[in-house]
Amino acid sequence: LHRQHNIDDSPRTPTMAPKAPSEFSVDEVGLWLTAIGLGSKIDEFKENAIDGGMLVTLEDGDLQGDLGLSNLQIRKFRQSLDFSSSLAATGGGGGGPDLSARVAALEQENSQLRAKNADLQAIIDSLQQGQPQQYKAPAPAPAPAPAPAPQKQKPPPGHPVVKGAAGGAARGAMIGAIGGAIAGDPAKGAKMGAAMGAASGGMGG
Repeated sequence: LHRQHNIDDSPRTPTMAPKAPSEFSVDEVGLWLTAIGLGSKIDEFKENAIDGGMLVTLEDGDLQGDLGLSNLQIRKFRQSLDFSSSLAATGGGGGGPDLSARVAALEQENSQLRAKNADLQAIIDSLQQGQPQQYKAPAPAPAPAPAPAPQKQKPPPGHPVVKGAAGGAARGAMIGAIGGAIAGDPAKGAKMGAAMGAASGGMGG
């Protein structure tokens, strides 16, 4: 026969014969809690002397307030109690393997919940240990260098030839006019003197 790896190869948990949960003793209640993955609550149930008769009458307020079960554990408790009661009511139906499968499924679910809780706790621890980073303002940008002052342009030097020619023409005209007056023709003498004075002034600068 081929064995089922997900059930038969896993560690076996001792199972109880089909028995109504209302008939459990205090010790059997502890065994039943272990089978459904609530073994951590055995001490609370024993301290309150919870036997089968009390087990089936517990309210959610009793489970949470007096016995310390979480909402998720209460849901698991209810589902397992209903299953055990229905199993006992049907006489078990040779239900050893069925009960083993049920217990294995519950233990697997419990281990998954523990793994999720461990992951969440690790995230919380890492967030609590982390230090908030201090914000550093960026350094101000350097001020731009001042633009160089515009240089004053010197006016271009005058043309000495033209300047000299004008001065020479004026002097030549005056000299020519005097010479023309002596010779009896002042206008002609002024023109000739201006031309000669301009030529000499341009060469002399």
